[in-house]
Amino acid sequence: MNPNFQKVLEKFAGIFPVPVVDIAIELGYTVQLFTPIEEYCNVMAAVHFVEKQILINQNDTPENTPEKKRFALAHQIGHIYNDQFNEQEDSQIDSMMDIDYPNNEKEIKANAFAINLLMPEEAFKKEWEKFIYVLKNDIETTAQTLRMTFGVSVSRILERVAELKLTV
Repeated sequence: MNPNFQKVLEKFAGIFPVPVVDIAIELGYTVQLFTPIEEYCNVMAAVHFVEKQILINQNDTPENTPEKKRFALAHQIGHIYNDQFNEQEDSQIDSMMDIDYPNNEKEIKANAFAINLLMPEEAFKKEWEKFIYVLKNDIETTAQTLRMTFGVSVSRILERVAELKLTV
C-alpha cells in the first residue's frame, strides 16, 4: 500500500460515519457533484486519475440516495487505492449497476474497498453486537441504527452482516 494512503486512512480511523470527502481531499483529489446529460443519466460516479478529480452524480432519486453517493465516493477511492490507473486508462466511469452489482474484478475490488472503508470489520462487529443486544434481536431496527452510525444504506448493512456471518 502507498504509505501516503495508509497515513490518510489512519488519520480518519475510528471516525463514523467515515468522512469520505475529507479522505479524497487528503489524497489530493477534488470532489465535485455533477448533473449528467440524458445520455449519461445512469452514470453514478467517475474518477479522473490525471486531473485528480472525483465526480458524483448529484441527482436525488430513489436509486441515488445520500448513502449511495457516499458509497460511490468510497468506491472511487477504492479505484484510486487499487491503483487502477495505467497507460491506457486515465479515468474510470461507473454506472449505478457497476456499483450495485459489480461484475468484473476491478469493480468487485473497488466495492470491497468501499465496504471495508465505510464499515471496518471490528468496529462493525462491535456496533452490531451492542445494538442487536440492546434492541432485543430486532434486525431491522439494528440495521436502521447502524445505517446512521456508518452512513450507508440498510441493504449495505445487511450485506455486511451476511458477509461477516453475524447472528442474532
